[in-house]
Amino acid sequence: MKNNELTKPELSFDEQIEKMEQDRIEFSIISKEEAKDFLQHNNYFFKLKSYTKNYVRNKDGKFSSLVFAYIAELSIVDARFRSIVLDLCLSIEHQLKVMLIRAITNDPQEDGYSIAQELFDRYPYIKENLEEKKHSAIRDLWIHNQETLSV
Repeated sequence: MKNNELTKPELSFDEQIEKMEQDRIEFSIISKEEAKDFLQHNNYFFKLKSYTKNYVRNKDGKFSSLVFAYIAELSIVDARFRSIVLDLCLSIEHQLKVMLIRAITNDPQEDGYSIAQELFDRYPYIKENLEEKKHSAIRDLWIHNQETLSV
């Protein structure tokens, strides 16, 4: 991509720190060197800058009392929250699968095959997708059982 008026220059880690200083982000709790290490190993400039939207800028567009440690802490809280939500989603997905299999197993009218067939009838793109994929985690299962695939 050519450098033009719409693109911003790539900044080194030192330049990122300098840019934050220009915006009057303070490095009092966390030093500039610690901030640079944080940028190199824990998060990235664009994401950290997004947390600054929670703070007020003065009429010159500079922050009046923003400390780097505050936005670093927000990024840590965000990462931990994301981890908790992901864990919850995976647990919910697993529990729903257990409940589905239990309901199918306890229903004497259901054999598990008709549900799979109904899924493919209702959403043919799923079957087409399985047939087209040459590399898939379930490709071998599909090839050997496509006529008798159950839940």
